[in-house]
Amino acid sequence: MSTVIYLANQQVQIVTGSGNAKSLNVKNCITEEAPEGSIINGMVMNAELFEDFIKSLRVSKKIPEKDVVLVVNSTKFVGKTVELPVMNDKKTVNYLMREYQDSGRSEKSLIGYISLLKEKKFKKIYSEGIEPDFIQYYIDIFARAGVKLNGIYSGEGTLIGFTKITANPHMKTFMLLVADANTLTTVLWVNGTFNYYNSVRCFHEQGTPEYADDIARSVSQINQFMKSNQIEEHLEKIFLNGIDSEYIPMCAEAIANAGVMYPVQEFEFKSAGKVNPYQQKYIRAVAGLIEYDKTSNYITRYQSMAKNKDEEKSESSLKTILLIASVIVIMAGSFGVAWYIRDSKQAELDKLIKKNTSPTMLENLRYYEEIMARNAFLVDQHNSIVGLSENLETYPRGNSKTLKVLVDCAVGYADIYYDSFDAESGYISIVAVSEDVESINQFIKILTEQEIFNKVDYTGYAYDENTGMWNINVTCTLAESAGL
Repeated sequence: MSTVIYLANQQVQIVTGSGNAKSLNVKNCITEEAPEGSIINGMVMNAELFEDFIKSLRVSKKIPEKDVVLVVNSTKFVGKTVELPVMNDKKTVNYLMREYQDSGRSEKSLIGYISLLKEKKFKKIYSEGIEPDFIQYYIDIFARAGVKLNGIYSGEGTLIGFTKITANPHMKTFMLLVADANTLTTVLWVNGTFNYYNSVRCFHEQGTPEYADDIARSVSQINQFMKSNQIEEHLEKIFLNGIDSEYIPMCAEAIANAGVMYPVQEFEFKSAGKVNPYQQKYIRAVAGLIEYDKTSNYITRYQSMAKNKDEEKSESSLKTILLIASVIVIMAGSFGVAWYIRDSKQAELDKLIKKNTSPTMLENLRYYEEIMARNAFLVDQHNSIVGLSENLETYPRGNSKTLKVLVDCAVGYADIYYDSFDAESGYISIVAVSEDVESINQFIKILTEQEIFNKVDYTGYAYDENTGMWNINVTCTLAESAGL
C-alpha cells in the first residue's frame, strides 16, 4: 500500500492504494487545501508554510511517515520523445545526456524516462530532464516535515504512462483531455505511440458554456497540430476526464461546433475491476500509484547520481593517493640517484684536489712555470732577431747594382764617377760631367724615372774652364731595398 501526494494548484490530492501495469486498487482519495501562498500552480513557494501543513496532515494520519510518493507537475521537467538503439540503462542515460546537452541543458541534469515502444534493435522512450537541486528541494521539505519520500515522479511522465496502460490497449489513435481546477492537459497518441503533450490555462468555471468553448479550442488546436504535421491517422476517440458526466454533452457539442467531428467520450479508469465515479477526478494522483519503470523515479536517479559521485570521488581520491605515492617514489628514487652521483663526483673531486696539491705536482708546476717563462723570453728574442733581419733587408745598398743603374742612365749624356754612399740616410753621391749642356736635363729626367731612387736632388750645373766640361750637381736618395 502506497500513498501518493499530487500538488494540484492550491490543492493537495492524497491517494492511497496499489497498482501495477495489470491492475489498480485505489483505497482512498482526499483533497486538502494548502495554506494560501504556500503552493502556486503545484509548485511549493513557501517551504515553511508547506512543511507545517504536511506536519499537520501527518499528525492526522492522512499522510504516513514512509511509503510516500510525490507527483510534481512542473514545467521545469523538460521532456522529449527519443528513438534510440536497444541498450542498457547506463548507456541509455549517457545517450540521453548527450541529447540534452545538445539542447543547451546542463550536463548535471537528472534523466528519467518511460518506455513507449520496444523492438528488437531499437526502442522509443519518453525522457525528461530536471536539475538535481529541484529534487533535493522536495526531499528536504518532506524530510523536515517528518515524511520520507521513496519516489518523486513527473506529473507529465506519470500521465503518459497511465494513459499507455489504460486507454492505449483498446485503441491506437486518440486524444485524452484532463481537466484540473484551472488547467487543461492534452495527451495525444497516434498509431499506438505517444505523440504530443500540452497543458494550457483555463480561466472559466466548469459547467459554463465558456468552459466548454475552452475545451473545444484545445481540441481544435490539437487537431490543427495533427494536420500541420501531416499525421494521416484519424482520431478514434476524444476522451475527457475530470469533468462531471452531465457536462460531457455540452463539451461534445462545443467540439463539434469547432469543426472537429470525432466521437467524444468520458474517460474512466477501473479500480479493483470497477469504475468509481468519485475517483475519476484524481487521475493525476492515481497515476502515481503505478511504477511504470524504475527509470522514471527521480529519487532513485538522484541517489544513483550521488552514489556515482561518491564512487568518482573515492576513485579520484584513490587516483590522487596513487599519484602522490608514485611521485614520492619517483622523487625518492631521483634523490637516491642524485645523492649517489653527488658522492661519486665528490670522491673524484677530492682525489683530483689531493693529486693537484701533492708536493710532486707542485714542484712540477713550478718547473713548468720556469720553462714557460724561459720559452717566452726566447720567443721574444727570436722575434726581435727576425724583425731586425727584416728591417735590414729594407735598407738600400750603394753597390754595383745601384752603380750599374746610374751608368746605364748616363750613357750618351754624361760621364759619372762614384763618390760616396751614406747607408744611414740612403744618400749616394756621384760626380757627373757632360760636354753638352743640353744633355744634362735629359740625364736628370732619366734618373727621376728610376724606381731605385726615392728622390733625385738636382741643383744645377757649372762650367769648369780647366776641364772644359759641365759639372752636374745631383744627389740621389735610394728607395727602400734598393740594390737587392
